[in-house]
Amino acid sequence: MREELKNLLREGASRLGFKLSDEKERAFEFYLEEIKEGNKKINLTSITDDREIVIKHFLDSLTCAEAYNFGAEARVIDIGAGAGFPGLPLKIVYPGIELILLDSSKKKVEFLLRTIEHLNLKGVSAVCCRIEDYGINKSNRETFDLVLARAVAPLSILMEYALPLLKLNGLFVAQKSRGLDEEIDEGRVAAKILGGEIKEVQEVSVPFLNAKRYLVLTGKTSFSPEKYPRRVGIPTKRSLGRGVSAQPGEE
Repeated sequence: MREELKNLLREGASRLGFKLSDEKERAFEFYLEEIKEGNKKINLTSITDDREIVIKHFLDSLTCAEAYNFGAEARVIDIGAGAGFPGLPLKIVYPGIELILLDSSKKKVEFLLRTIEHLNLKGVSAVCCRIEDYGINKSNRETFDLVLARAVAPLSILMEYALPLLKLNGLFVAQKSRGLDEEIDEGRVAAKILGGEIKEVQEVSVPFLNAKRYLVLTGKTSFSPEKYPRRVGIPTKRSLGRGVSAQPGEE
């Protein structure tokens, strides 16, 4: 990583309240190279400029820490993890958390597994599974302190994916950008059905990025009905945010 990029990462992290050790800087440097190399083989990200990767992926991911106190024993899942955002940058700076990176793409999960191994990270795994199938499995339900999602789906659909995984009093953090009003309204409806409540929409500032970013924070207030999430494809077709209840054959 060029010195200019190191300074960018260091200064950006500092603005967000992090003092990166040499070891953590090297981890981000290696992660950047892994992304660039992996992008030659599969479509990991449309962002290919080094500076933009640091700002729009690494620093943007770290803004999640403004909404959650990452204790050493926090159990965290990143749904639709893709190339590992926001989960892996957070794991680098908070090595004590237990993290699962969930994605339905076998190639992306293989990339994540290689990256985890090369970074020698402990307490993190990558799982290839559809979120509907993962969430309906009783062994995964209501077991996570924190669920993360970034650029995966509209908020009302994300609620059906995320809330069944959360423990009572757990937190779902959805990273969003502009045009949130309709999403928030529908998200509130879906959250209520699924045992959650939107607590706050928190505007965050990503260092060196001249664009608005938001964290939608949803708390888990009661157990999610066992029939959610519905089978693969149904949440996107019939959003709970529009007051749609499960139809016969959709559970």
